Amino acid sequence: MKKAVLFDYDDTLENFAPAEAVADVFIAEQIQKHYDIAPRDFLKEYNNVKVNRIHKGSQSEEYSRILWITEVLSELGKRPEYGVVDSIVEGYWRVIAKEAKLFPNTITVLNKLGKKYKLAMISDSDGHKRIKDERLKKIGITKYFDLIVTSDDTGYDKPDKRVFLYTCDKLGVHPKECIMVGDSPKRDLMTPKRLGMTTVWTTECLRRDAPQKWVDYEISEIGELWGIIELITKK
Repeated sequence: MKKAVLFDYDDTLENFAPAEAVADVFIAEQIQKHYDIAPRDFLKEYNNVKVNRIHKGSQSEEYSRILWITEVLSELGKRPEYGVVDSIVEGYWRVIAKEAKLFPNTITVLNKLGKKYKLAMISDSDGHKRIKDERLKKIGITKYFDLIVTSDDTGYDKPDKRVFLYTCDKLGVHPKECIMVGDSPKRDLMTPKRLGMTTVWTTECLRRDAPQKWVDYEISEIGELWGIIELITKK
């Protein structure tokens, strides 16, 4: 019997990738203004730093845009001015708040599921718990969840199993009683599948048809989730 549905956030419930692209350009334009570095040169190094940092360590600070920017500046031979960098990062998150939108059927699905199941969100850090909390509050999604967990809370990032076990423990459910929904098979679904959860892969952010490991069910948009869960629970 399924008792809980667990969700990733970015690119699963919220269309984060397009907003992030706009915000990254904002950073590059501000860096050019303050440090005379061409946006193309900055973004090339910035993306390298992002790839090396994100999902590599267990500390929430790995996701800090302040850390990423100062590392890039140092790599490019510039001395970071922390007041300037702080201001740029604040602007970055304002752009994200303006540009990022929930997928069209997110609220409808959460409202329906919340009447029947416990709901939890498992999301990686934005560098500081406060930032993610403010994002979720502003977009108006927190009231639909019994529990919201970020790597700031656990000290571990997905796909570390301790993140998922912590969430199950807090909800008072066994992994086999859970359905995990995410956009990344490796980060969001691999460990839950190994723990015995049923996994649902959503490709709403980026359409992909290639078969993936650790995926029990696939949906093309979050609105299909209700029907999939009804199918799961009838088996």
